[in-house]
Amino acid sequence: MDNLEVCRKTREIAAQSLHSALDVSLQGTDVSEADLRNLWVDELRKNKNIFENGWYMPPENGVGVIFATDSDSGRLNYGTLRKMEAEDTVMMDTKKGIVYVYASPVDRRTGIIGDFGMTIYFGKNQKIINHLLNCREINNSIFSAMKTGMPFSEIHSRAVDIIERRGLFNDVVTTTDPGSSNVMGHTIPAIHDSWDGNEIKIFESGTWGKIKDVISRKRKFISSTENTTISPPMAVTIEPRVRSAQLPIVSYHTISVFRENSQKEMLENFDDIFSLTGMDYMLGEQK
Repeated sequence: MDNLEVCRKTREIAAQSLHSALDVSLQGTDVSEADLRNLWVDELRKNKNIFENGWYMPPENGVGVIFATDSDSGRLNYGTLRKMEAEDTVMMDTKKGIVYVYASPVDRRTGIIGDFGMTIYFGKNQKIINHLLNCREINNSIFSAMKTGMPFSEIHSRAVDIIERRGLFNDVVTTTDPGSSNVMGHTIPAIHDSWDGNEIKIFESGTWGKIKDVISRKRKFISSTENTTISPPMAVTIEPRVRSAQLPIVSYHTISVFRENSQKEMLENFDDIFSLTGMDYMLGEQK
């Protein structure tokens, strides 16, 4: 299995595990953020091809779950998920709830990550539904604009234009790269740039605090100042957090895969979860 396929499979694990955790949660009552997070972590840990924890920590175990509602979406307005821990007292609302979920699984054999994140909406507010559709289309448009040889700074410029033409803006803060702002995504490490000898030793040590930091530092960000170019084989996340003054922040975290035969593909893995959560309006044909 090549490294791009490892990335795909690792992301699939995250999505399938979330589906299982949500399926259980939607059959119960009084499900808190912490309850869903813990169920998701338990499901992830059933797969022995990945490490027990995700690389993006905090939040706890590398998994983030945030609940809000369409009448009170303030909890979604966090600066960085690293400072947001799931709460026992914040409950899922299956009538008008908005949920953001994120996991950062890591393949044991290769150290390749398969990040997954999405916004789920249980309500019927048409303005929010249109916002969700718009945000997913933004990801598709950014992906369509990306081409082999394109510098990340140009991708960033095009992404900003795509978002702003819709009267929206990107709200992403990174604490890992203080020199970057308004980032749109990052590389999946060790696909276009192999682990070096020192990094391999850290993986072999089994010290998770050091392993997760190696993964984090290896990333190159899609920012206004980054000159890295799309050079297959490569995988790059597209993960804007799109908002306006009147609408809640929405994010669909996808991965763009670029193969050496010039083919490209966007990994989503959302449809089964859309179906489970009653978001059939999101199942239209995507580019």
